[in-house]
Amino acid sequence: MIKLIATDLDGTFLDSKKNKPADFPEVFKEIKRRGITFAAASGRDYNGAAMYFKDYIDDMYFICDNGASLYKKGRLMSARTMSREKYLTLLKSLYSLGITDLLVCGVKGSYVGANSSPDYLEVMKNHYSPAKVVDRLEDIEDEIFKVSVTDLTGNGGLKEDVYLPLLNIFNNNEFTIHISGMRFLDIMDFSADKGVGVKELQTELGILPAETMVFGDYYNDEPLLQSAEYAFIMDAAPRDLKEKYKYNGGDCNCGGVTKNIKEWAFDKIK
Repeated sequence: MIKLIATDLDGTFLDSKKNKPADFPEVFKEIKRRGITFAAASGRDYNGAAMYFKDYIDDMYFICDNGASLYKKGRLMSARTMSREKYLTLLKSLYSLGITDLLVCGVKGSYVGANSSPDYLEVMKNHYSPAKVVDRLEDIEDEIFKVSVTDLTGNGGLKEDVYLPLLNIFNNNEFTIHISGMRFLDIMDFSADKGVGVKELQTELGILPAETMVFGDYYNDEPLLQSAEYAFIMDAAPRDLKEKYKYNGGDCNCGGVTKNIKEWAFDKIK
């Protein structure tokens, strides 16, 4: 029996126009009737994830910032933040790579630096979670969940230009570094990923991986996919991910997540 469902948002639960599946209201009603816990697991911060679930916030969880923060009923339950020393070291390393277009997400809010490019500052004016422009990101007085690098060109250069150099600097043992699609790279404390968020819920609620269903579409979803026996990978996922996971999540533009919830959680899995 499925007792916990957790889904990534962009490219998975949401379609290419950022709409929820049309049948989600009726599916969620049945999820609630069956006593199943539902969670959104996203690289977005809380505001960016919760905007799609305004009518459901009191009845679900949010695993945000790629697992660095966990919310229940709109309140922060737990956080995996960077120490100030690690945060400042990270900023110094990013600046050394010539990267200044950064979004910093913390407990109190989100921030961009005044030294960001004009194009980036213009884009951030319309960001789903309004960010405060600060003179120096080093001077932020907040507990930091995540630092996000944005490639405005979307040409796929994040791996060579940012991801691999950071791995070389930190040896992947100080930070969790995820490429989230073609335009975003997210950096969290090493203790944070989406799978950790799911495991925290499993422990709190007494739910086993065999009672858990998850959905994802990209490399930052791997810890999420590894946290459950029923791991569904979306049609548009990279080929190597689709080869690793047994269950097909379908097309996000055709309500793949809710279709599989109805087929598997409501029917096939007893």
